[in-house]
Amino acid sequence: MPVVRYWTARGGRSLSPLGEPSRVLTSLRDSERVFRSVATWAGLNGLAFRVGVCEDPTFRAEEASASLVELSRVSDGELVHVTYARKVWSYMHVVHRTSSAANAESLMRGLVSIGRGIGRCENNRRDITEPLRAPPYFVYVLTGKLPPKNEAGPRPEKAAPTSLLSLAEL
Repeated sequence: MPVVRYWTARGGRSLSPLGEPSRVLTSLRDSERVFRSVATWAGLNGLAFRVGVCEDPTFRAEEASASLVELSRVSDGELVHVTYARKVWSYMHVVHRTSSAANAESLMRGLVSIGRGIGRCENNRRDITEPLRAPPYFVYVLTGKLPPKNEAGPRPEKAAPTSLLSLAEL
């Protein structure tokens, strides 16, 4: 399971990843500042990251440890070849807390946009969804080491359909 870090303000302009869920940042400016630091750190260390919104960071971290991450998707006529990796996330940085689902989703979209310019942001269109349950909502950043993307790997060969006659010969 990823280690969960709750980012809080420690007086003045100092920010710390050693806070509690009830004291997570509520300032958009501070949340963006932390995100830029985390995403830059991830990029410099060859890590990927994914931005998300949840209602319970601990539960979401457990889910993230069991989830699959899409590494590549290649269309080959009627077939689509998808490669996945499992258990790739090491840290969950909780960077913002809000009672508004619209604000959480808006911040998430903004951070994804910023993240794509910084490094290996692994969000895709299917990741951006509105929270479904009650507030507070937490915006988080998962970081971890992904295997390299296999862009030019061999494609599986199409198998000839088996006929009933060839099965009868066995």
